[in-house]
Amino acid sequence: MLLPRFTHGELSRFVWGNLGVLAVLWVLQLAKIHWVALSLRTLFIISIIAVLMDYGPLVVKKAANARTVDHIRLDLNVVFSAYGLLYLLTPRAFNPQNPAESLALLGFLFSVGALVLAYVPRNHYVGIRFPQTYASPVVWRKTNLLGARLGFVCGLIFFLTAGLFGADIGTAALLMGVIGLVIGTWTYANWLTQRGK
Repeated sequence: MLLPRFTHGELSRFVWGNLGVLAVLWVLQLAKIHWVALSLRTLFIISIIAVLMDYGPLVVKKAANARTVDHIRLDLNVVFSAYGLLYLLTPRAFNPQNPAESLALLGFLFSVGALVLAYVPRNHYVGIRFPQTYASPVVWRKTNLLGARLGFVCGLIFFLTAGLFGADIGTAALLMGVIGLVIGTWTYANWLTQRGK
C-alpha cells in the first residue's frame, strides 16, 4: 500500500507501462542499439522479475482477497517503476565499479521486503512490534503501513548510496535509515495511541 488510494485502472496503467518499457528495452537490445547499458543477461533477469511481480500474486487471487492482491501487485509495480526511474537517472548505481564489494542488491531486497509490513497481521515475529502496536489492531496496521513506506524509501537510498559510493557509505546510509524508521514508527505509534486510535 505504497499508494494510499488507487483504482483498478491505475493498477492496469502501471502494469502496462512497466511491460511497455520492458518491450522497448528488448527491441533496443535486439536491434543492437546500446544507448542503455543493460546486458542481455541483465535484461532477461529484469524481465523475469517483472513478470513474476505482475502475475505471481494472481496465483493466490480469490474473491476474498482480490483487493489485497491488487494492492500487492500495485506495490510491486511501484517498486519496479521507482527502480526503473533510478536506472534512467543514475545508471552508474546499477553498474558499480567493484560489484563484488557493492551491497546495492541488498537495497533492492530491503525495499521489497519492507512491503511485507503493510500486509502482515498482528503477530510476535514480523512487523513493527511496540507495546502500542500490540494494544490496538488499528495502531498495528497504521504503524506497519508507515514502516513499509519508510522501509521502501530506506532501501532506495541504500541502493543508490551503495551503488554509487560503495559498501561503507551504503551501510552508513542504511543504518541512518533504519534508525529513522524506528524513531518515526515509534513516534507515530505513540501519537496514534494518545489520540485513542
